[in-house]
Amino acid sequence: MRAIAASRSYVGPAIFTLVLYWLLFYIGGLIANIAYLNSAKNTERITGIAPEGKGCLWALLIVHFIVPVVFIIFAVFMGGLAAIFGQH
Repeated sequence: MRAIAASRSYVGPAIFTLVLYWLLFYIGGLIANIAYLNSAKNTERITGIAPEGKGCLWALLIVHFIVPVVFIIFAVFMGGLAAIFGQH
């Protein structure tokens, strides 16, 4: 079982996840991204080696979820400051 897990690649699932992000308006991609990333983490836990494509899954999560969330929080915060200081 360890040999099978060691040969597991997540590059294909990462490409599939990228397509889902664009076709299903983030929700499908986010769900698949989290599921595949958890699977990659389990594979790494079993083998002790990060599987191929795990970094791709992290990059997809950062680019398609974390960056937009941080941008939205920043925009709301800056908009709130503009309202407080009277600048529109």
